[in-house]
Amino acid sequence: MKALFQKKTELCCELMQEFLDEGKVGIYYNPIIRSYHINTRIFQDGKQMIYNCPWCGCKLPNNLLNQYYDTLEREYNILYEPFTKRYYEILDTPNTYKEIDRELPEEFKSDKWWKKRKL
Repeated sequence: MKALFQKKTELCCELMQEFLDEGKVGIYYNPIIRSYHINTRIFQDGKQMIYNCPWCGCKLPNNLLNQYYDTLEREYNILYEPFTKRYYEILDTPNTYKEIDRELPEEFKSDKWWKKRKL
């Protein structure tokens, strides 16, 4: 009998890989913070994180949202404000910030930042 899942995938199972690759369902992957989510219709830009594969039940890797912002703050002195969705430079004076008018470091625009740190 032929095995159901033969193809090697980056994900937990061939079905999830296929559904994400072909956009067959409303499940999305954000490689920057290594998170899986379903868009919701309740709020604009609303997302429901998922933590297990809907097909095989396997636990998905932990998302790195908090580590993303912590690393930006610790290594680059950049603070993200979720309410305004803006990035700020942390100045030397306590509680003083300046909106940054420069691009984020290139590695933070992809999954390079967490792969480099082996997270």
